[in-house]
Amino acid sequence: MESKSVIHAIEPVGDGNKQVISGEVDIDDISVSITQPFGDSNSQRNRPERTVWLSNEVLRNHVAVHNPGPEMPYDAVISIAGAPLPDAVDSSEDLSVNISVEQVRQAKAAKCPQCGGDLRETFEDGGCTVCGFYFDGTHLSDERQSELDHIYEEYDAEN
Repeated sequence: MESKSVIHAIEPVGDGNKQVISGEVDIDDISVSITQPFGDSNSQRNRPERTVWLSNEVLRNHVAVHNPGPEMPYDAVISIAGAPLPDAVDSSEDLSVNISVEQVRQAKAAKCPQCGGDLRETFEDGGCTVCGFYFDGTHLSDERQSELDHIYEEYDAEN
């Protein structure tokens, strides 16, 4: 990705209600795409577009997360400084830089307290798909406890 052209961009994140904490945004949460038209226009004067994503290595070396001042109407600021333009992008054409932040955190305590299964993979609307464990916030409901007891009885009868 050697190129003389570089990318400089700034993107505010959040709405100032502190739902995004700048210190908790990792580089892995950030994705940066470069979109650019190419080829000839069609009859509606639209040109096809190509999108190229910056690699994680480039992001680690050129992207920073900043804490905005208290008077700012957003929660964090993402900046890109001096990132090399990907080879697939023509520096003589207009381009659009899109910075997005998606924080997807897997639960640290993802182990089912009943069967020990990984709840990140086995928990659905009805509870743990392995043993039926379901937690409603304070305790198992009587109805859910009855279902769970029935599942255990069937399991014990089979084994």
